[in-house]
Amino acid sequence: MKSYGTLVGELPTGVELVLEGALLRIYFDFERRETVQKTGSEDMVVEDQYVCENVDVEGEHDYDSIVSAIIMERYDANKRDAIFANLEMARDTTSVLDEDKRAEYLKEYTDYQSYRIKAKEIAKEVLAKLK
Repeated sequence: MKSYGTLVGELPTGVELVLEGALLRIYFDFERRETVQKTGSEDMVVEDQYVCENVDVEGEHDYDSIVSAIIMERYDANKRDAIFANLEMARDTTSVLDEDKRAEYLKEYTDYQSYRIKAKEIAKEVLAKLK
């Protein structure tokens, strides 16, 4: 899920963690956002804000649990089922898909795999910080 906050100091990079009992909150992919207020004909920056991804991991804080939580936050079971069903259609050369739709389904699968790799990298960083 997206998290928003007021930026104080420098924009964080990498992964930030908050441990609240058995709950591990992971923040990553920080981006700067400015809140702009219109004053007549000019825009004025009111405050700097940030937006980032936030994933909560409950229970075990091991590699598999962290990777799974990150992936599940973006790709729930229904979305994953659709991606794999679409991939099968895209791979089937006898299907009636047009080439644009086939390319879309293949890209959708590639994006999913890229995010899985990213989730694994984040999990490794999280575990290094927890030690």
